[in-house]
Amino acid sequence: PTNMKKDRYGSNRVLDGERSMANAFVRGFGLDYGVRVRWYVEGYTEWGALGAVFGRFGGTGVELHNLRARVVSKGRTGFESNLQTDLEGKVFSFVMVDGDRKDYVDAIRKAAEEDRICGRFFIQEPDFEFANFTKEELEQILWEYAEEHGALSEERKQLHEAVRHTSSGRELEEETKRVLTERFRDFRRNQDWGERLMTFAWANPGRPDGEMRPVIEAVWAAQRGL
Repeated sequence: PTNMKKDRYGSNRVLDGERSMANAFVRGFGLDYGVRVRWYVEGYTEWGALGAVFGRFGGTGVELHNLRARVVSKGRTGFESNLQTDLEGKVFSFVMVDGDRKDYVDAIRKAAEEDRICGRFFIQEPDFEFANFTKEELEQILWEYAEEHGALSEERKQLHEAVRHTSSGRELEEETKRVLTERFRDFRRNQDWGERLMTFAWANPGRPDGEMRPVIEAVWAAQRGL
């Protein structure tokens, strides 16, 4: 009947529309619609970036966890119990950390060697920003932020010079605040920054050199695991 899906599930687009509608549909037939991938990240930038694709509460079968300072504990992963729960629950564990933290990388690799990670891990070299974006792209994204905060066209050159001499996300934040303090006074490498980065990456999955962005490859790997 006309509008049957809308009357019963709230939308005429059940499986290709809102994810909540798809969940309601499979729930109605007693099918499993739970978490399939539990993805662990080390900070708010990555949490915001992946959340822009998957949401942050498992609504698409991918549940995100921001580890913050809990990545490493006494030389081992600081979320051992989470990984064990994933193994027992037949949930894939995905882990993403920056390559500039050797202690993080060593702990994650050790966990994988000991078969405590049933899934994938991704090392962003040297960090999330510079693993996935060129300096020119980062400058473009930063400039959009600056314009939203009243930047004048003549300030673009100052931003360009600041970004040109950076090689990490931390330096990127420090230098932009140094040269355009007023525009970037409230800027943080946080959830909002991660969402901005992923919005750009999702619209441009390939880097200028033709290679796929590592974060996009990771997202596709998670989607194949659903």
